[in-house]
Amino acid sequence: FATFDGIDFTGTPYGGGFGLSDQLTTNFIDLSSFSIGDDVHLSFHVQEKGLGISPQTGDSLILELKDVDGNWNTLEFFLPALTSGIPDGFFPIIRMITNPIYFHNNFQLRFKNYSRRQGAIEFWHIDYIAISATPLLNGLYDDIAFVNIPNTFLARYTSMPWRHFENNVAEEITNTYFVNIVNHFENENDVQNTKQNITEINTGIEVADFVLLSGSQFNIPNTGPVLFESQIPGGVETSMVGSLQSDFSALTDVVFETTYAYNVGNEQSGPNAVLTNDTVRRITRFENYFAHDDGSAETGVVAPNVGDRIAIQYHANVGDSLRGVQFHFPRITNGTADQLFNMQVYIGELDNDPEFELIFQNPYFVDTDFDSLQGFTNYGLLDFDGTPTPLFIPEGDFYVGWQQVTNSENSIPVGLDKNNLEASQFGFY
Repeated sequence: FATFDGIDFTGTPYGGGFGLSDQLTTNFIDLSSFSIGDDVHLSFHVQEKGLGISPQTGDSLILELKDVDGNWNTLEFFLPALTSGIPDGFFPIIRMITNPIYFHNNFQLRFKNYSRRQGAIEFWHIDYIAISATPLLNGLYDDIAFVNIPNTFLARYTSMPWRHFENNVAEEITNTYFVNIVNHFENENDVQNTKQNITEINTGIEVADFVLLSGSQFNIPNTGPVLFESQIPGGVETSMVGSLQSDFSALTDVVFETTYAYNVGNEQSGPNAVLTNDTVRRITRFENYFAHDDGSAETGVVAPNVGDRIAIQYHANVGDSLRGVQFHFPRITNGTADQLFNMQVYIGELDNDPEFELIFQNPYFVDTDFDSLQGFTNYGLLDFDGTPTPLFIPEGDFYVGWQQVTNSENSIPVGLDKNNLEASQFGFY
């Protein structure tokens, strides 16, 4: 799976106006044993936008083939609106390679996109790239695949401090889990030996292990992605709560891995990429911060006008000290690095008087100085002299957010994780 946008490998926009952006070139592929008359099939799936921002008029995705003389020749030229109306947005492409100039031992494919080169916008996605001597139905291997990684077992967060969790386990975990799965076989097919497992990495202690899908859920239709919502069995949940309450009190670093897995009896054995999507994993960390996001942003959210405020709700189960706030500023608009915002913290309720305010701050883009695709900028709670000033947070709700100060057509964007739609209930404008 590969994504094409307008940022380079460090997370920095290419810049310089419309032009060539990302490129992906395959390793060398030996096609020297083929000749005219052989059925050499090239197949892949292409998607616009995904969870990000759509390509715009003038943008394109290009597929090139390398001939025996080392020349790159265009095979396909994709324009926006290619995948509109498709349920999962992935459009299958199947092409025959028939020209003998490509039947050599240094053959390669190259994908590249042209865009405004302004940042993490105008997304194209490529998946299931394959070259085969036999035709593939709809351009796909017989495959059943997870569409998403597991959801976190926390009810509100993706991460939180252990001291806020350990005495409130039953309230902080969820007994609901989601399985998003797609069947690429020609007909309905079933999965076997499904399981969900949650294990603490440092100790190897297993806190949950149970069947992931049950009953009719085993039979996966081939009509597109299917989302199952299920409940953790009561006995498993009780045992899980007990383990989380008692088995890790002596640890200072607690990290859990949640695994979803299954087998498909008649799934093709190759290539490896088809088999690896039968198992997906998620890490849940208990460190010194609260987070609703998974650490990566598909897009950004803005407070559009001067004075507008956005805040995120958190809940402290014990009294604590807030020492800093981390922001991710995605590269989706130009002209925001010199803008100003006020960072604000509210205790108990959202009103017109924040308990702490760090005024006239610039958004610092981490890729300016570091190799970072999804870097966070830390804003410490400081007084007017720059001295660290931790803010006591009593048990209860508190809110962290920002206020747009600069009047601009493009306000400061803050990263938005679109994989966790449940977190929208904790955002206020």
